[in-house]
Amino acid sequence: MTNWYEVEFVLLKQLGITPLELDQLEFYRIEYLMDNFKDYSEKKNKQRETQEQSQKFDQSSILKNSQSSFKKYLSQNQLKGLK
Repeated sequence: MTNWYEVEFVLLKQLGITPLELDQLEFYRIEYLMDNFKDYSEKKNKQRETQEQSQKFDQSSILKNSQSSFKKYLSQNQLKGLK
């Protein structure tokens, strides 16, 4: 965080701390809160990215499998039509 106003915004908005509670906190506790919030946010972002990549992989696998199945179906029906 670059300045106090950004720190204050995150604490008030994201963590739900009231201005009165913020004024009563010691500075070192605010630093701990900010560090923990930063770590938590980074961890959640990584989990979200991993989940999105997994979903993309699953979708592409489903698409490939369905195309393969469709090709097999077409080739089997074409063979039946020749008999």
